[in-house]
Amino acid sequence: MRVALILIASLLLALPAQAQFLQFSVYIDSEVSAATIQELDFGSMLQNSEALVGLDENGSGWFQVAVLNVSDVQLFLDAPDQLELETEGIMCGEDLCGIDMELGFAYYISETPRLEGGRPMQPLSKGFNAVRVNEPGQLTGEPEYIYININVFGKLTVGDVPGGNYTGTLNLEVTY
Repeated sequence: MRVALILIASLLLALPAQAQFLQFSVYIDSEVSAATIQELDFGSMLQNSEALVGLDENGSGWFQVAVLNVSDVQLFLDAPDQLELETEGIMCGEDLCGIDMELGFAYYISETPRLEGGRPMQPLSKGFNAVRVNEPGQLTGEPEYIYININVFGKLTVGDVPGGNYTGTLNLEVTY
């Protein structure tokens, strides 16, 4: 009995192995695009002053994200807390070459890529934001693409800093 089991086990191990393979590939076309429509611009400023650019005012910045009408979109906004001195040849100590910055963000959804001032906007925060694009009754027609228009506004507080060009980069990451 023991020999028969060993013999059967040996025969089973000697059988050729058969496997099935399935190969496939998928191409996914990008259904989202993002563009800077207008850069945030506080203009020229003096030392020891403040500048405020309000929601939907001249000088406020605009991003526009085009997505398919059936998408739910996640936005990640990353902005510095300070603008840094970009002008070469100016020496300054630590913390003396930065301008404090507080930014706010808001958005509205439209059917056309044209910016429309005065529209009611929803607030966004720095960090992660989920935007539900296709809410019932939100849009009048059935456009293929819709546009998320993001307004950037805020306040600069300029201390006793050297004159020069101060810049910062705001990153917008879009996933859907």
